[in-house]
Amino acid sequence: MNAGTMEQLVEQRVPLYRLALGLTRDTGRAQDLVQDSLLKALLNQDKFTPGSDLGAWMRTILRHTFINQHRRMRLTRLLEGDMDRHRTAALAATSRADDPAERMAAGEIEASLARLRPTLAEPFRMFHEGFKYHEVAAHMGLPIGTVKSRIHQARQTLSEYLGDAR
Repeated sequence: MNAGTMEQLVEQRVPLYRLALGLTRDTGRAQDLVQDSLLKALLNQDKFTPGSDLGAWMRTILRHTFINQHRRMRLTRLLEGDMDRHRTAALAATSRADDPAERMAAGEIEASLARLRPTLAEPFRMFHEGFKYHEVAAHMGLPIGTVKSRIHQARQTLSEYLGDAR
C-alpha cells in the first residue's frame, strides 16, 4: 500500500467502528475488532487490488474477523461445557463405586476393556467419556469414519467378551 492508501485506511476507522459496534454491541470489543481488522489489512496488503473499493475490502475483513472470533468463543464455551460434563460424570461414577454390584460390573467391564486392542480401546474410552466423534478423530489424527468404525468394533467385541463372562 502506498501513502495515499494508508491515509484511506485510517479514514476507514470510523465506519468500521460503527459496523463493529453493530456486530458486537460492546464498545471495547468493537474497538478491538477494528484494531484486529486494521492489523489484518496491513499484514495482507498485498492481497488488496489497487483501484478497488478499500471500504468494501475492510468491511469484509472486519466481518470475517468477527465471525472467526465468534466461532472461537463458541468452541471455547463448548469445550468448557464438555469439561463440566466430565467432572459431573466422574463425581457420579465415584458415588456409584461404593455399591458392591456396581464395583463388580465395573471390574468386568474394565477387564474386558483391557483385552481390547489399544486401537479400539482408546477411541471407545474417549467416546464414552463424552467426547464427540470429531473430537476423538482430531485427538487421534484419524478420519471420522475410522473412529466410528473402531468404536463400533469395540462395542461388538466387548459385547462378546461380556456375554462370555456371564
